[in-house]
Amino acid sequence: MNKERIQQLIDYLEQLPDERFDYGNFFSNGKEVSITNSDDPFNESCYDNIVASAKNNCRPIECGTAACVAGHTCLLFWNEAKYEIAKATPISYIAKNILEIDHVVERQLFYFQCETATKINAINRLKHLLKHNSLYDYDFVDEGNA
Repeated sequence: MNKERIQQLIDYLEQLPDERFDYGNFFSNGKEVSITNSDDPFNESCYDNIVASAKNNCRPIECGTAACVAGHTCLLFWNEAKYEIAKATPISYIAKNILEIDHVVERQLFYFQCETATKINAINRLKHLLKHNSLYDYDFVDEGNA
């Protein structure tokens, strides 16, 4: 686990406007595409946009995937992420490798209860991970009160 990068991500997320963080939507060049209101969440070529941006060595306007912990990890560490994104590697896999976390933490951080998680929940998960080196004992049930 790369504690320095996780702390950088916490600092970045704390400064991020709430409306720019969302586990449930895909972003592409300022367009929002809800994954809950569409049969095809990639119908606006969101992922294609971020892959094309990476191939052209320019930073996308938006993260191009779910505007969550994984997507913002890739934005924060864009110089490292863009090469894997250009190869169409899954964003969660790239973020897992950037943060140097294991598969269990990846699932807990990027996917678990994401339909109701907020930016504050994500930050609290990251802080808990830094303090305890694990999310094993994190109280996901009480998280809604954060």
